[in-house]
Amino acid sequence: MNLELIKKLMFLVFELFIIFVSVFALVTTYLSSPLLSILIFVFLIYFVYYLALKYFFEDT
Repeated sequence: MNLELIKKLMFLVFELFIIFVSVFALVTTYLSSPLLSILIFVFLIYFVYYLALKYFFEDT
């Protein structure tokens, strides 16, 4: 298997894990503090997109 393919698959798993954590944080803390929950969710989603864009534009 190509090493680049393995790196991309590992990065994809990492990104999906961060998305799962952000959704989990949104659901579990929404009732106690909706504003904080939404802020954490938005920050983590922004972080995922930032990492993805940085990673994929680094190759070109």
